[in-house]
Amino acid sequence: MERIINTIRFRPKKEYLDSFVEEFESVTKKAMKEGSIDSYFTAILDEEILYVGIFNSKEDSVGIISKGLQWLDKRQDLLETFSGSGKYVIVEKGTIK
Repeated sequence: MERIINTIRFRPKKEYLDSFVEEFESVTKKAMKEGSIDSYFTAILDEEILYVGIFNSKEDSVGIISKGLQWLDKRQDLLETFSGSGKYVIVEKGTIK
C-alpha cells in the first residue's frame, strides 16, 4: 500500500506564535479522528512551524490536507510570507512505497 508524506511549512507572526501553535495542535488532533493520518509530527524551527504527516489511502476521500490548507488560508493575516516566494505556506508531497 502506498502512503503519502506531506510537509507543510508556515511562519506565524511572532506575536501570534504561541496561540497559533496551540490552535494548530488542537486542529491536528481533531483531524486524526478522520482516519487518513497514520502518523505526524510538528516541529518549531526558529519561528517556523514544520508539519510532517504520513497519510493513507483514506486521504483521497477524506481530504484532510485540503482542509488543513483551507484552515491556514483563513489565517493569512496571522502568517509571515517566505522571502523570495511571497508564499505564506510551503507544501511538499511525496509517495512512500
